Amino acid sequence: GAFATWFALAMMMVNARQLGYFFHVVKSNGPALAGILATIAKSKTTPATVKITDNRPLKQLVLQDVAIGYEADALLVSDINATLVPGKLYGLAGENGTGKSTLTQALLGQLTPLSGTIMADNPPVTALSNAQRAAVFGYVAANDYIFSGTIKENLLLGNQFGDQWQQHLDELGLMHFVTDLQDGEGGRLLSPGQRQQLAFARMLLADKTVYLLDEMTSSIDAANAAIILAAIKRLSRQKIVLFISHDLSAMAEA
Repeated sequence: GAFATWFALAMMMVNARQLGYFFHVVKSNGPALAGILATIAKSKTTPATVKITDNRPLKQLVLQDVAIGYEADALLVSDINATLVPGKLYGLAGENGTGKSTLTQALLGQLTPLSGTIMADNPPVTALSNAQRAAVFGYVAANDYIFSGTIKENLLLGNQFGDQWQQHLDELGLMHFVTDLQDGEGGRLLSPGQRQQLAFARMLLADKTVYLLDEMTSSIDAANAAIILAAIKRLSRQKIVLFISHDLSAMAEA
């Protein structure tokens, strides 16, 4: 009986201690919790979509004596000089691990070159605001994310062409494989090549000035790769386009 009484009292003390610790945690995190609740309340009055209005088309993208890498004594590439302008399709080829994606990060302003400058017209790319870079640069990788929803909802996430969006895709020869844009929930019924077409078409409808296309055709079937490459070539007549691949055969149009 004495042991049972002692055990019951001990359990009560443990529970009381846990309860006290719980209140201590709540009290110490009170300011953070208040901030979270205030953010949730504020988000209810935030517009459903936020449009970036400071997009300014670039006339050229200039690389001046650029060296890239993650350490000064371990450069990936150095002495890069190039001027990219609309009307030409530029290709960047090289084996895996030679710095293609690292250079892409530098072009996007996400990585500062170890030396040299990347100029977006006059100012360096790194001097642009996040909003300006998001408005100007379009980046499509090999496995871009397809959001939950219909194909049409995915396509129109950043659409800048109004009601003419489907005509624009038709002119570029994209998305002809699907007859009903309301189908294909999350793209789960699409082949890898069709998913790549969808990701590319979505970025085209966002109407950027500079397109950086990173290994887009590296792991898809030949038919879809040919469709995408043809669309890229048409796109380059109006935009600054850099096509990146380790496959030299894909550079034939560049």
